[in-house]
Amino acid sequence: MIVNSVRRSRTIVIAMALSAATLSGCSAGATSDWDAVDERRQAEVAAVEWLGADGDWDLRAPASQWSRSEPAAGVWERPSVERVGDVPGPAWRLAADEVRAAVDTGWRPAFVRCGPDAAMVDLVSTLDDGSSVTARVEAQTGTDVGWTVRVTAVALHHSDADPGPVRPGSGDVDLGCLDGAAAAITWSGTPALLNPMGGPALTDG
Repeated sequence: MIVNSVRRSRTIVIAMALSAATLSGCSAGATSDWDAVDERRQAEVAAVEWLGADGDWDLRAPASQWSRSEPAAGVWERPSVERVGDVPGPAWRLAADEVRAAVDTGWRPAFVRCGPDAAMVDLVSTLDDGSSVTARVEAQTGTDVGWTVRVTAVALHHSDADPGPVRPGSGDVDLGCLDGAAAAITWSGTPALLNPMGGPALTDG
Protein backbone atom coordinates (compact mmCIF):
# COMPACT_ATOMS: atom_id res chain seq x y z
CA MET A 1 0.00 0.00 0.00
CA ILE A 2 2.75 2.42 1.02
CA VAL A 3 4.86 1.39 -1.98
CA ASN A 4 1.95 1.93 -4.34
CA SER A 5 1.23 5.32 -2.78
CA VAL A 6 4.86 6.36 -3.21
CA ARG A 7 4.82 5.20 -6.82
CA ARG A 8 1.63 7.17 -7.50
CA SER A 9 3.16 10.25 -5.89
CA ARG A 10 6.29 9.92 -8.01
CA THR A 11 4.18 9.48 -11.15
CA ILE A 12 2.18 12.61 -10.35
CA VAL A 13 5.33 14.64 -9.68
CA ILE A 14 6.96 13.44 -12.91
CA ALA A 15 3.81 14.19 -14.90
CA MET A 16 3.62 17.68 -13.43
CA ALA A 17 7.29 18.28 -14.25
CA LEU A 18 6.83 17.10 -17.83
CA SER A 19 3.73 19.24 -18.21
CA ALA A 20 5.58 22.32 -16.94
CA ALA A 21 8.50 21.61 -19.26
CA THR A 22 6.14 21.21 -22.20
CA LEU A 23 4.38 24.51 -21.47
CA SER A 24 7.70 26.24 -21.01
CA GLY A 25 8.95 24.80 -24.29
CA CYS A 26 5.83 25.97 -26.15
CA SER A 27 6.15 29.47 -24.81
CA ALA A 28 9.85 29.70 -25.58
CA GLY A 29 9.29 28.31 -29.05
CA ALA A 30 6.62 30.89 -29.86
CA THR A 31 8.89 33.74 -28.81
CA SER A 32 12.02 32.37 -30.43
CA ASP A 33 10.21 32.03 -33.76
CA TRP A 34 10.84 35.76 -34.20
CA ASP A 35 14.25 37.14 -35.04
CA ALA A 36 15.68 40.61 -35.68
CA VAL A 37 13.98 40.70 -39.10
CA ASP A 38 10.53 40.20 -37.58
CA GLU A 39 11.17 42.70 -34.79
CA ARG A 40 12.26 45.30 -37.35
CA ARG A 41 9.25 44.66 -39.57
CA GLN A 42 6.89 44.81 -36.59
CA ALA A 43 8.31 48.17 -35.53
CA GLU A 44 8.11 49.52 -39.07
CA VAL A 45 4.49 48.45 -39.58
CA ALA A 46 3.47 49.88 -36.20
CA ALA A 47 5.12 53.19 -37.12
CA VAL A 48 3.34 53.62 -40.48
CA GLU A 49 1.79 57.10 -40.38
CA TRP A 50 -1.46 56.03 -41.97
CA LEU A 51 -1.98 53.09 -39.63
CA GLY A 52 -1.65 55.32 -36.59
CA ALA A 53 -3.32 58.30 -38.24
CA ASP A 54 -5.49 59.30 -35.27
CA GLY A 55 -4.15 59.21 -31.73
CA ASP A 56 -7.69 58.98 -30.36
CA TRP A 57 -8.14 55.59 -31.96
CA ASP A 58 -7.35 52.28 -30.34
CA LEU A 59 -4.06 51.20 -31.90
CA ARG A 60 -3.37 47.61 -30.90
CA ALA A 61 0.23 47.03 -31.83
CA PRO A 62 1.79 44.60 -32.07
CA ALA A 63 -1.09 42.21 -32.49
CA SER A 64 1.09 39.44 -31.10
CA GLN A 65 0.81 41.07 -27.66
CA TRP A 66 -2.99 41.24 -27.53
CA SER A 67 -4.10 38.13 -29.39
CA ARG A 68 -1.24 35.70 -28.91
CA SER A 69 -2.04 32.04 -29.32
CA GLU A 70 0.91 29.69 -29.19
CA PRO A 71 1.73 28.54 -32.73
CA ALA A 72 1.81 24.83 -33.44
CA ALA A 73 4.85 23.17 -34.94
CA GLY A 74 5.64 24.62 -38.35
CA VAL A 75 3.42 27.67 -37.78
CA TRP A 76 4.60 31.22 -37.10
CA GLU A 77 3.04 34.49 -36.08
CA ARG A 78 3.52 37.33 -38.54
CA PRO A 79 4.27 40.94 -37.60
CA SER A 80 0.91 42.75 -37.51
CA VAL A 81 -1.04 45.67 -36.10
CA GLU A 82 -4.68 46.62 -35.80
CA ARG A 83 -6.39 49.99 -35.38
CA VAL A 84 -10.07 50.35 -34.57
CA GLY A 85 -12.29 53.38 -34.19
CA ASP A 86 -15.93 54.31 -33.71
CA VAL A 87 -16.29 57.09 -36.28
CA PRO A 88 -19.65 58.46 -37.51
CA GLY A 89 -20.52 58.29 -41.17
CA PRO A 90 -21.57 55.86 -43.91
CA ALA A 91 -19.34 52.87 -44.51
CA TRP A 92 -18.40 53.86 -48.07
CA ARG A 93 -17.17 57.27 -46.95
CA LEU A 94 -15.20 55.90 -43.99
CA ALA A 95 -13.51 53.34 -46.23
CA ALA A 96 -12.84 55.93 -48.94
CA ASP A 97 -11.17 58.26 -46.42
CA GLU A 98 -8.91 55.45 -45.19
CA VAL A 99 -8.00 54.32 -48.70
CA ARG A 100 -7.20 57.89 -49.73
CA ALA A 101 -4.86 58.27 -46.76
CA ALA A 102 -3.24 54.91 -47.52
CA VAL A 103 -2.67 55.67 -51.20
CA ASP A 104 -1.14 59.03 -50.27
CA THR A 105 1.50 57.12 -48.29
CA GLY A 106 2.33 54.62 -51.02
CA TRP A 107 -0.15 51.76 -50.53
CA ARG A 108 -1.77 50.18 -53.62
CA PRO A 109 -5.35 48.84 -53.69
CA ALA A 110 -5.61 45.15 -54.55
CA PHE A 111 -9.25 44.36 -53.74
CA VAL A 112 -12.49 46.16 -52.89
CA ARG A 113 -15.87 44.84 -51.79
CA CYS A 114 -18.87 47.09 -51.15
CA GLY A 115 -22.33 46.46 -49.79
CA PRO A 116 -25.25 48.60 -48.59
CA ASP A 117 -23.85 48.88 -45.05
CA ALA A 118 -20.23 47.76 -45.34
CA ALA A 119 -17.08 48.21 -47.36
CA MET A 120 -13.75 46.40 -47.39
CA VAL A 121 -10.52 47.23 -49.19
CA ASP A 122 -7.23 45.28 -49.28
CA LEU A 123 -4.00 47.14 -50.02
CA VAL A 124 -0.35 46.19 -50.42
CA SER A 125 2.90 48.05 -49.88
CA THR A 126 6.62 47.41 -49.42
CA LEU A 127 8.74 47.73 -46.30
CA ASP A 128 12.24 49.21 -46.21
CA ASP A 129 13.84 45.78 -46.64
CA GLY A 130 11.84 45.16 -49.83
CA SER A 131 9.40 42.69 -48.29
CA SER A 132 5.68 43.01 -48.88
CA VAL A 133 3.10 44.11 -46.31
CA THR A 134 -0.67 43.87 -46.66
CA ALA A 135 -3.53 45.80 -45.07
CA ARG A 136 -7.30 45.57 -44.89
CA VAL A 137 -9.72 48.43 -44.29
CA GLU A 138 -13.14 47.39 -42.99
CA ALA A 139 -15.97 49.88 -42.47
CA GLN A 140 -19.53 49.29 -41.40
CA THR A 141 -22.59 51.38 -40.68
CA GLY A 142 -24.85 51.00 -37.66
CA THR A 143 -22.76 48.43 -35.85
CA ASP A 144 -23.09 47.27 -32.26
CA VAL A 145 -19.61 45.76 -31.97
CA GLY A 146 -17.94 48.96 -30.78
CA TRP A 147 -16.24 50.07 -34.00
CA THR A 148 -17.17 51.39 -37.40
CA VAL A 149 -13.67 51.25 -38.91
CA ARG A 150 -10.99 48.61 -38.48
CA VAL A 151 -7.60 48.64 -40.18
CA THR A 152 -5.40 45.54 -40.02
CA ALA A 153 -1.87 45.27 -41.42
CA VAL A 154 0.17 42.09 -41.69
CA ALA A 155 3.78 41.77 -42.87
CA LEU A 156 5.74 38.71 -43.92
CA HIS A 157 7.51 36.58 -41.31
CA HIS A 158 11.18 35.83 -41.95
CA SER A 159 10.19 32.19 -42.57
CA ASP A 160 7.83 33.11 -45.41
CA ALA A 161 9.14 32.24 -48.84
CA ASP A 162 10.20 35.32 -50.77
CA PRO A 163 8.16 37.06 -52.10
CA GLY A 164 5.58 35.16 -50.05
CA PRO A 165 1.89 34.68 -50.82
CA VAL A 166 1.26 38.40 -51.37
CA ARG A 167 -0.58 39.37 -54.52
CA PRO A 168 0.61 42.70 -55.95
CA GLY A 169 -1.91 45.49 -56.21
CA SER A 170 -2.80 46.50 -59.72
CA GLY A 171 -4.12 49.70 -61.22
CA ASP A 172 -7.23 48.00 -62.59
CA VAL A 173 -9.01 47.69 -59.22
CA ASP A 174 -12.28 49.60 -59.58
CA LEU A 175 -12.86 51.70 -56.47
CA GLY A 176 -16.03 53.24 -57.89
CA CYS A 177 -18.22 51.64 -55.23
CA LEU A 178 -16.57 53.93 -52.67
CA ASP A 179 -18.13 56.97 -54.35
CA GLY A 180 -21.52 56.47 -52.72
CA ALA A 181 -23.88 54.04 -51.03
CA ALA A 182 -23.97 50.66 -52.76
CA ALA A 183 -27.39 49.19 -53.58
CA ALA A 184 -25.96 45.67 -53.86
CA ILE A 185 -22.76 43.77 -53.11
CA THR A 186 -20.02 44.42 -55.67
CA TRP A 187 -16.31 43.66 -55.74
CA SER A 188 -13.16 44.12 -57.81
CA GLY A 189 -9.66 42.66 -57.65
CA THR A 190 -8.27 39.81 -55.52
CA PRO A 191 -8.16 39.67 -51.67
CA ALA A 192 -4.61 40.23 -50.45
CA LEU A 193 -4.55 40.34 -46.64
CA LEU A 194 -2.12 37.83 -45.17
CA ASN A 195 -3.27 35.56 -42.37
CA PRO A 196 -1.63 36.80 -39.12
CA MET A 197 -0.60 33.17 -38.60
CA GLY A 198 1.58 31.65 -41.32
CA GLY A 199 3.14 28.35 -42.22
CA PRO A 200 2.62 25.27 -44.35
CA ALA A 201 -0.53 24.34 -42.40
CA LEU A 202 -2.34 27.56 -43.26
CA THR A 203 -3.74 29.01 -46.47
CA ASP A 204 -3.70 32.74 -47.18
CA GLY A 205 -6.38 34.53 -49.13
